[in-house]
Amino acid sequence: RLKAGIVGMSNHFSLATASIPSVRLIAVLVISLVYLSPGICISVEELTPENFDMVVDGSKHVFVSFYAPWCGHCKTLAPDWEIVSNSFKQSSDIVITKVNADKFKALASKYEVSGFPTIKLFGKGSTTVKDTYMGERTAESMVSYLNKETGSDVRILRPLEVTTTLDDDNFHTIALDPTKDVLVMFHAPWCGHCKRLAPHYDRVARAFRDEPGAVIAKYDADANKRISSQLGIAAYPTLRFFPKANKAGELYEGGR
Repeated sequence: RLKAGIVGMSNHFSLATASIPSVRLIAVLVISLVYLSPGICISVEELTPENFDMVVDGSKHVFVSFYAPWCGHCKTLAPDWEIVSNSFKQSSDIVITKVNADKFKALASKYEVSGFPTIKLFGKGSTTVKDTYMGERTAESMVSYLNKETGSDVRILRPLEVTTTLDDDNFHTIALDPTKDVLVMFHAPWCGHCKRLAPHYDRVARAFRDEPGAVIAKYDADANKRISSQLGIAAYPTLRFFPKANKAGELYEGGR
């Protein structure tokens, strides 16, 4: 059993300190963080019709993502967009921002946005669009693009890893440890659903960071084939729970 005191993790979710079965607690946390949280916290200024011209005024390069809250591709982009934003946070010359194009349709129409996400670069010295980004929607590609287009030399600033990394060599030692309750996400780097789940899964890891009997882990099934093959993992992401009392593992089939 795990004990957790998690209160107000979202506007709709409140769980007082209690002792409940660990598999149930982890399942509740995963579902709550994915479906009930107000959203991924990204330190990016949101543009609106009221402040757009004040930000896109030609004094800086402005990299804008026109998105829709319901758009799956936008949700997949979100973790990489956060990395790009954090990487350029100290830049005095470049602003990473976004526009809710579903809410502000006239603003999106003005810049010929017809699909989501659409990413545009407004160059320094002008208030018109310099380029529409057509590259890969990864942090690496977007940072490289911005460095080339703006003459900057920014390195990617990735968040500290909060989950335990498993591979074919250490899987049995960690996941099958009889003193630990272990939740494992089997994922692949190219998997859009995995990218969408990742920030919520990391929040679960942070919630259990100080629980000595709990491990929240990730296993790259693209780079490691043996364990995932033995367990019959055929789709990503797959969540499997290895509680102290059942090291055969239990497949998590709830909401994500």
